Amino acid sequence: MTIRMAYLALALIASGTGLLRPTPAAADNNWKSSNTVWHSMDKCTRAALKQYPDHTPDAIAKREATRRQCLRGANLPGDVDPPQPAAVNQR
Repeated sequence: MTIRMAYLALALIASGTGLLRPTPAAADNNWKSSNTVWHSMDKCTRAALKQYPDHTPDAIAKREATRRQCLRGANLPGDVDPPQPAAVNQR
């Protein structure tokens, strides 16, 4: 009788672990959409770098303007100006 109980217990444990399988996490969908956005942003950066490969100040400014225009055109984040430092009043 103890062998039957052991097999029954083993069968219950085996079937129970099958019911407790992990489900796909919601983070997978967030990761996929985030990865798509990052890939699109990278395309804009690469296109701008290909168009203006030089590292002169003029080419860097044009490259950044082209990258931002691409980001705006694709409705992607990252095209905002960095915050300017606050002016300090001196007396």
